[in-house]
Formats: sequence, C-alpha cells, structure tokens
Amino acid sequence: MYNFFLKMFSFKALIFILLGLTLPILAFYQQQAFLRPNSNIIKDNISQDFNHSLTEKNITYQFDLPNVAYHLMKELDVYQPPEANYSMYNVLLEENTDPYYYGLKQNDEYCQRHRRVFAKYADTFFKVKKFLTDYQHQFLVRKVVIPSIGFDMQPEFSINYLNQTKNQFLYYIRPDINLFFARNLHSKQKVGKHFSCISQASNHIPGHFSLYRKDFLAESIIQYSQNYQTRPQCFNHEKFFPKTWILYRENSCRDFFENLNSPEYKILKEEKGIVFIKKIGADAHQGRGVSLVTEDIENSLREIYENGALCGNVWRNYLVQNFVHNPLLVKGHKFDFRMYMLIASTNPFIVYYHDGFLRLSLQEYDAKSNDRNVHITNTAVSRTLIESAKEQGNYNGMERNELKNFQIWMLDEFERYLLEAGLINDNNWLNNYLRPEFKKAMVHLIRISQHSFLKTSSVYELYGLDFILDQDMKLWVIEANAKPALEGDPLKKTTFMTKMLKDHFEIIFGLLKSRNKRIIDYVNELTRNKDQWEIIATNKLFIKDLKEKRKEFEMITKNRFEPEFAPSAKNGFSMIIDENLSGTERYFDLIKEECL
Repeated sequence: MYNFFLKMFSFKALIFILLGLTLPILAFYQQQAFLRPNSNIIKDNISQDFNHSLTEKNITYQFDLPNVAYHLMKELDVYQPPEANYSMYNVLLEENTDPYYYGLKQNDEYCQRHRRVFAKYADTFFKVKKFLTDYQHQFLVRKVVIPSIGFDMQPEFSINYLNQTKNQFLYYIRPDINLFFARNLHSKQKVGKHFSCISQASNHIPGHFSLYRKDFLAESIIQYSQNYQTRPQCFNHEKFFPKTWILYRENSCRDFFENLNSPEYKILKEEKGIVFIKKIGADAHQGRGVSLVTEDIENSLREIYENGALCGNVWRNYLVQNFVHNPLLVKGHKFDFRMYMLIASTNPFIVYYHDGFLRLSLQEYDAKSNDRNVHITNTAVSRTLIESAKEQGNYNGMERNELKNFQIWMLDEFERYLLEAGLINDNNWLNNYLRPEFKKAMVHLIRISQHSFLKTSSVYELYGLDFILDQDMKLWVIEANAKPALEGDPLKKTTFMTKMLKDHFEIIFGLLKSRNKRIIDYVNELTRNKDQWEIIATNKLFIKDLKEKRKEFEMITKNRFEPEFAPSAKNGFSMIIDENLSGTERYFDLIKEECL
C-alpha cells in the first residue's frame, strides 16, 4: 500500500511539474501571438471574455448588421485633428516624433480596428470593463481597483517598462479596450486616431494647460476677472485666488516691484515676517518650486530684475503671490485640503465634486519661520519626516504610523474638531458652508480655464485640487494637479481612495455606455432605412446626405446619461456643472443669474 501511494504521489508530482513548465510557455506564445498586429486570437479572447463577463444587466446591445454598421461608422466618425487653439497639444505631438510609448506603437488604423470589434461584439462593451493602464502593478488602482471591477487587458504594459526596451515596437494596443487609464499615452498617440476612439474613454484632456499650469491659470484668472469688473460681487481677482504677479509680464512685474519698494511692504514684513511666496509657473508640483520670499529670495529677485528696471527683459517663469499669513490651524499645525474634481466630459462639460481630506504639516506652525516645511503641507514634503521617524523610532513623540494618521484627517473629523474647539457652532457646517465653497471655487476654475480644453467626447480627467482655509474661514485655491497621487496610506485613506476611484469609473462607464447605446440605436435605425445607403464597392458605402448625418452623429455622441446608466445613489461624486442644462441649473445654482 505504501508503494502504491508513493507511486501515485510521484505521478501527480510529475504532472504538476510538467504543467508548471508548459502553461507559462503556452501563455507566453499566446500572448505574443495576440500582441502581433493583425492577430487571429482577438475573436477567441473576446468570446471568452463575453462568456465569463461581469454581467450588469440582462439586456443585449448589438448592431443588426455588424459589417454594415462598421462601414456606416467609418463614414460617420471621421478623425479631425485638434484645432489651432490646442496648439500646445499639437506641438507636443509634433515634438515627440518617436512613435513608441513603453513598447506600444502608433497605429494609424487603430480606430478602424476598434470599430470592427465594437460592431461585431457590441454587447461586451456594456458587460465587460476592459482597461489599458500604465500604472505600476503595485499601485492601488492597478492592484486593487481595476481587478475588482474589470480586466487589466495588457498586464505586461507599465510605465516601469525596462528602459533598454521601452522604445521598441513590441505590440499594438488591443482593439477591444473600453477605457485607457494611462498618464502619458497622449504625448505619443493622437486622441481619436491612435487610441480613445468615440466608443472608448481615456483619462487625459489635451489642452488643459490653463488649469493645471500655475502660469497659465494666473493669466486666465486675470482675463476672467475683467469680465466681472462691473460685477465685483460675483468675482474679483482675489475671490478664492491670492493676488498674483506674473514676473515675465512687464506691467505685472513692475507692479510687483512697486509693492516691494513701498513703505507698506516694510510695515507688513515687520508684522508678518513672510509677505510673499514665489512659485515656478510650470512643471513643479508636490511643493517643488515653491519658495518663501525671505530676505535672501527678495535680494535675489532684486538682483535678477535690477529692482524692476529689467521687467520685460528677463524670461524666468516666476510667479509671486500674496502669502496667506493667517492660516487656520489644527492643534497648532498648518494644513491644506486635497479635494477632487472630475471633468467627466468636455463635450459638453460635465463636472463633479468629491470630498477629499486634510493634510497637516508635521511641524508646529510659526508664522515668522523661514523653514518652508513649516509652511508647506504637501504630503510629499512630510514624507521625509515620516521616514526619519521610522529610522529614529519617533518624531515629536509620535511613531511612523501615528504620524501618518495625524497627517491625514477626513472632513468629518475636521468638523468635529472645529465644533469641540468652539471655532464653529453649526453642526452641519460642512454642508452649509465648506462644501458649497469648494464647489463654487471649482465652478469658477472651469469657467476660467475651459477655453483651452479639447472638446471631444472620449476624454476626461480626475484632478486633485489644493486649498487652504484662513482664520476668517475664507477659502483659497493653491493649485490644480493633473495626475494626482492615487495611493492610500494610512488605512482610512486607502478605504477612501478605493471607493472614490470605483465611483469615478462608474460615472465614466455610465457616460460611455450611454454614448454607445445611442450610437447603436442611430446606426441600427440608419441600417434599417435602406434607401439612405447603398454598397457601391467592396468595403465602400454611399450614404445619402452624408454631411447632415455626420452632424447628427456628432450630436448623438455628445455626452449625457441615459437613465439606465446614471450613477447610483451611493456614488460619492456630486455634479456641479452640466452643460446639457441652461441658466443657473447648468451650475446647480452655485452661480447666481446675474453672474452668468
């Protein structure tokens, strides 16, 4: 009996060893076969995904005649290069002549290939969520969120791709992707041509420089303020935004040095210590490029601009802002808010607000301190102190995990603290005051910056917005961050971030499914009206009144929710702009009629 079990065990062990060696090899070759252009495995993979789909509703969405539908969509959905007002985006694409992005290569026929798959397997685009992402595999969005709601379709793709091979052509983008959650793909691939076709979505908005670049935002705020010169009750230059001087603009630069050389500045400096803060206008986030205008920085500016004499002749992308000298403190520590804004659509604009959290400085606040770490509350700035506590055992009596929990406060914790400290007496202060202020600031930010955004239905973006609150409970905007950090640490932040990401995907997929449903309905109706089209050659259709029908197609692909795909009541985002509406309803009454 013993020999029998030994033989059986050896036989099973041999089988497992063979499977362990064979399956990875088979998987590798299958993957490589799929990744090659013009793969024959696409059909099998899509069928398999459909059979094991995450079925949401027992409803079928499909084209009556898939082949006809493909050719109709090919004629109706024509790629249009971005217009001149997106010149920075065009320049970005022109400068990046290298067609590779971490192993992916541009494919001018990509949207054609995608349409074929969409036409034939339309139903899977409603029942299966398929992602392409370049986030690292250990990141929350890729490790936890995407697997919990859908499929990571090209797991070998990552921004961490080996440097020696990242500029080689290894594979094309799969044509059955629903959503691109990639941070830099837009710099190598053209929206609507190489990816992000009309029946897909991608998380980057070309042309959004006027929102996330400090210099362009400052310029846009000044222009926006001019619209309200006769309506200061609606908006003025210092409504939500500290007064800013743009030093590469001659008039602004001269005005700053007049302030710097005035008797009033000397008095303010004696009273407050720090009066101004200097920032780099572009490509500097996470606290980088921010300097307190101390005596040394002040002297440096005087030297660079010869105390204002060289204004207009010096090209340095410097901004100077009034320093918020009276920040509200929590337990003696300065803090800021990281809040979230989702531009779910730019065609038309559909924008959402989401709660965020407080980020406390780990050092006690001293208004006259020249230590920037006392004044800057960004998480990246505090990371050094947290790591130092790990090595030394504690910092100011708190261990590493205690510091992490102290640094991150949720809004309800903050409200309780203010009530207990007697700083507010309204038990519903968050809903009655703070959240509406955040929302109003976000509405103004969109109105200030939206002129430069690419208006197309397949793009969206999730932003992290930073605010500060002063002792008068006045809210100030610090900056807008594209590609915000989406990691969760400590646990309360992980829980928060996981739900927020899932909720934002629910909104984007809801708009995507709504758009695709209208495409299917429109194309099916056109298919049934056979007097409106005819086959004139192999792979060629003639469509009657094509120009008019392209306009109709443009209208039905503008974003709006179909009732069955609207976000659930449990979704944590709240809409603050919907350009499908009119008047003050468009802004959910956050802006008065006189201010439109």
